[in-house]
Amino acid sequence: MITEKAQVVAINEDAIWLKSTRQSACDSCKLKTGCGQKLLAEAKGRQHFIEVPVTKDFTESLSVHDDVDVAINEQTLLKGSLVLYVLPLILMLLGAVFLPSFLPSAELSSDIFAIFGAILGLLLGFGLSFILSQKMMRATSHQPFILPPENSDNCP
Repeated sequence: MITEKAQVVAINEDAIWLKSTRQSACDSCKLKTGCGQKLLAEAKGRQHFIEVPVTKDFTESLSVHDDVDVAINEQTLLKGSLVLYVLPLILMLLGAVFLPSFLPSAELSSDIFAIFGAILGLLLGFGLSFILSQKMMRATSHQPFILPPENSDNCP
């Protein structure tokens, strides 16, 4: 389970909005002035807003500005990474390998068909990644959740 500190910024009937501040390696680095990476990280912004569905009894006692621990399962992060990064690459390679073998040989080189197959496979992979990631975002098992406070009686 991957956890992060967050602050409650808004509470709706069905969701709690959290603000987390991203930690970067630049905070612990000694080379603060000579590195362009820190400037890039600061320009990008470090605050990230997370919508968490209300599911547990203890979330009803939360109020705005409360500090909480938000978590997500490692399996969810792994599945998301595979869908977004590995699936398009695999389909790109399959398109590059198999498209030239399905087309009749013509005067054009098979390299052109391989390039076309790679582009077609990559676009198909991006489309499938988008569809699967939207499906994963709607699944309750892939949603982030708020951990109960350690001193609470509602802990499992």
